[in-house]
Amino acid sequence: MNGEGGAEADDAGRDATTAASTSGEPTEQNGSFVPPSIRSGEHGELGPRRTMEDASSCREGVVAEGCDDPLAFYCLFDGHGGRGCADFLNERLVANITSDPSFAKDPAQAMRDAFQRTDEDFRASMGAEGDASGSTALALCVRGGTLLVANAGDCRAVLSRRGRATDLSTDQRPSCSTEMSRIEAAGGSVEDGYINGHLGVARAFGDFHIEGLKGKAGGEPGPLIATPEVETHALTHEDEFVIMACDGLWDVFSSHNAVDFTRLALRRHNDPSTAARELALEALRRDSCDNVTVIVVCFSDDPPPDKRVEGRTAPMRFGRTISSEGLSSLQKAIRDDDEAAIEAIQNSPAPAMRPRGLTRVSSINPSSPSRGKNLSGGFLNALDNLDLSMEGSLTPLAEETNTRGSPASAEK
Repeated sequence: MNGEGGAEADDAGRDATTAASTSGEPTEQNGSFVPPSIRSGEHGELGPRRTMEDASSCREGVVAEGCDDPLAFYCLFDGHGGRGCADFLNERLVANITSDPSFAKDPAQAMRDAFQRTDEDFRASMGAEGDASGSTALALCVRGGTLLVANAGDCRAVLSRRGRATDLSTDQRPSCSTEMSRIEAAGGSVEDGYINGHLGVARAFGDFHIEGLKGKAGGEPGPLIATPEVETHALTHEDEFVIMACDGLWDVFSSHNAVDFTRLALRRHNDPSTAARELALEALRRDSCDNVTVIVVCFSDDPPPDKRVEGRTAPMRFGRTISSEGLSSLQKAIRDDDEAAIEAIQNSPAPAMRPRGLTRVSSINPSSPSRGKNLSGGFLNALDNLDLSMEGSLTPLAEETNTRGSPASAEK
């Protein structure tokens, strides 16, 4: 791998692919589709930055308190001011979530509590010297047929449902009206899209060294919080994969563009790790100016199916039409060309022939040496199957005839 970042990676980087199966066949659980298998891949790229501050992990077969079936967790951390906070979160967050006694009954609240507890754990671990780093966090938990997405920051998770992109998280930026209101209510301000002029994300872990951003331990929260927004999504048979990525990707990819790109990649090689790598490299090709880390999670062993027009069993047919301006130009070109042909005949030594009236464009032989220079053979071929009536109007010729043998009316 050429990139860097990840849970079990050192500074040399990593490109890890993991695969796990809940069962050999898809099942239903509480009305949700339980995927027959889960395949995932992750990739990180340093990009133009001097240091890699992202971290990520893919974990399947995770055991949680009170849950009978194993879980899968996919986490992405976009660090800033160093990678100390991102690495800490990568080591602690999932354990704090799964050890929460309320997870089995209320997983969304357990994830909120675990995010806050992990932030306080990082504060306590800093020691006297402190740590000037911080990090956003995006965590995806697959529990049977349910997706739980917890987001604190501006990473994003996007679902592909039969090729249609659906955002599973919201980018939490200070300029967002709801985040701005919360920040100002907590005594902060937003200046040029930054909290108190310092930080460009509305929610993050760490950053305890910046005065006035974080509340005191056990006290009221400050303008910058680590509390995530948690979204729940019930899987269906049409759900194909999820893309998780830091803002280094989303700065140059829309959600729909990323889904289209990944879908084509998976149809080509069906490898989520390679798809994650190709997405990250494409982001750098598009001049992303940040670290780029991507996770791709697939819910089937098969590649995404080909997209087809729904509800249509026969290929679409289109009639031929021409504008009045185009008709006028065509008639003039034909008249000029016929005049040139007549002149050529009259000037030839052969007996003059009375010109025939033109009734059908396709009856003209484009390769005839007596044709003028106003109409090319390619243009005439494009006009094949078009009728010119005696009044000069142009009508499409249908490709099929009705039962009486007359031309069928053209579809418009």
